[in-house]
Formats: sequence, C-alpha cells, structure tokens
Amino acid sequence: TPDFIALHWYAPPNAAGFLKWIDDIYAKYNKPIWVTEMCVADWTVGKPGGPAFESFTTPQIQATTTDQVRAFDLRQVAALTTDALNEMSTGQMAAWTGRQVGAMTTHQIATLAVGSLAAVDTAAISGLTTDQIGALTTDQAAGLSTDQVQALDTAQLAALRTDQVQAFGTAQIQTLSSAQVHALTTSQVAALTTGQVHAFDNAQVAALSSTQ
Repeated sequence: TPDFIALHWYAPPNAAGFLKWIDDIYAKYNKPIWVTEMCVADWTVGKPGGPAFESFTTPQIQATTTDQVRAFDLRQVAALTTDALNEMSTGQMAAWTGRQVGAMTTHQIATLAVGSLAAVDTAAISGLTTDQIGALTTDQAAGLSTDQVQALDTAQLAALRTDQVQAFGTAQIQTLSSAQVHALTTSQVAALTTGQVHAFDNAQVAALSSTQ
C-alpha cells in the first residue's frame, strides 16, 4: 500500500485545472500528494495540425506557475518538504500570500534558505506568526531585506530573540521606524551592539529613550 502519490503535471496554462486535478486524485485515493514536477507544455507540438514549436510565451509560463503556487491551500503548504520550498524560484516565493506564509511550520521556516526567505514579498511578511519569527536563524534574520524589516509589526519585532536582533546589519537597524524602536523590549535593547546603537539616528534614539 503506497504511503503517498507522486504526480507530474505537463499541460497548457490552466492553474485552476491543475488544482482540481490534485483535489480529484486526493478525493479518490485519500493519500498525501507529492507534486514532483510541473510545467506548462503543449502536447500538439510536432503533430499534424499542431505548431512546430512551443507556442506559449515565457510570461504565460511564469504566470501559470505563479498562479499554481499562489493557489496552494494551507494544508498543501504545511505538507511541502524543505527541499521543495528551497527549489522554488524567487518569483514563486514572492507570489506567496501572508496566509500561506503563516501556514508554514516553524521547522519549514527555520530550514528555509536565506535567499528563499528574502524573496518573500513584504506584504506576506506580515503573515509570519510570533512563533515563526522566533524560529528564524540568525543567518535568516541577517538576510532579511530592509523592506521586510520595515514591514514587521511591533508584535513580530518584540518576538525576535536577542541574537536575532544582534544579527541585524546597519542598514536594517537604520530602517527601523520610531514606532518599531519604541516596541523593542528591554532585553533586546540591552543586547544591541555598540555598532548598532551608533547606527541609530536622532529620531530613533528619542524613541528608544522614551520607553527604556
């Protein structure tokens, strides 16, 4: 008896059809599904009446793949292996919504490649739970873009471990808003390095002084 079902999908652009196909197979066999390969394909190429070459444009292919990734429901996200996540292109990772990012397990988050995490759209960063924030490695924290750091809300910022805060570079520190600096906990402030403190501008220092 198989433990799971591995699938390949090669068909014309049709993200909705791809997802319905997965749902139909799951409904029939009630087994975990592993999509090991998927890509847009034109099976009429080289056949009588068909084109000599693939007729789909690169933007069509990219848009379909992005739509397929974006449409993964939350249970599918949580079932993705670390390898599968890290094999996604930066464009695919950037297509994820906040709800999808929030559905990832802390293990998935902690083992996500730095570059993959850095590709997540700033709007989706808001989907990270405080537990997920706490699961980030120091390398991942250091790899967050300045836009991603700026997108963190006060609860997410307060959930950062002190070693994660220490991993922030000068550019990340300087991008913190006064409200974010105001939200830093006493232990986070105490853990700031001399270089990080020197990177604060006057407004950040004032926000820091008003709460600590």
